[in-house]
Amino acid sequence: MTLRLLIALAYRLQPFQLSGGPAWLNSEYFDINTEAAEKPSEDRLFLMIQGLLAERFSLKTHFETATAARVHSGGSQSGRDTSIGPISID
Repeated sequence: MTLRLLIALAYRLQPFQLSGGPAWLNSEYFDINTEAAEKPSEDRLFLMIQGLLAERFSLKTHFETATAARVHSGGSQSGRDTSIGPISID
């Protein structure tokens, strides 16, 4: 799995919602093997992956608000949607 995909998984994002970072985020593959004392909840698992990324890769991120146009099936624009919350890799 590429690091970009792992970051997207950890933060529950689509890969296109990530910006920045070095080019190798898309080309280098990593196998991650770990054990937990007990089976974590889904929310806890994502937090654990975020912690692993910060510790092992010194990952630093920040959230940004993006603006995207909402377009209906008829093609008419109905205002701005600011609900997209991508993260930027520092």
